[in-house]
Amino acid sequence: MEKMKKSKFERAKKVGWISYITSIQNGVEADAVLEQVTDLGHRAGWDPQYEFTMEVRPEGGDPFETRFRRIIPAAMVPNFELGRAFRVVYDPQDPSQVSFLSFNAENGERVDFRLHPVHLKGLEGTEMEK
Repeated sequence: MEKMKKSKFERAKKVGWISYITSIQNGVEADAVLEQVTDLGHRAGWDPQYEFTMEVRPEGGDPFETRFRRIIPAAMVPNFELGRAFRVVYDPQDPSQVSFLSFNAENGERVDFRLHPVHLKGLEGTEMEK
């Protein structure tokens, strides 16, 4: 990423104006449970920005609570129910950097979020590769 683009992405990351499936370098996968969801009232097009509180449960490590903001595709919002278990990847150096990977639907089907990206104008290159 060129310097200006990287700087813009870092600023966006701090305030949560990035997709719910952004790439996390050296991230660690873990199970997590959604404890709280707050609609912040902001939109990127039709897609809302939410603040999430989750309990992350790393394998072989102590569970921890984290809070972070992310943009969610409007069509995916109903999947973010309190108490739902998700597979996430997080940054062990900054646990507030969390990316959703997947969850199991009621019918047992695994839903891979990377198939439903948010494309934010001006932040190209921030989405996970399919």
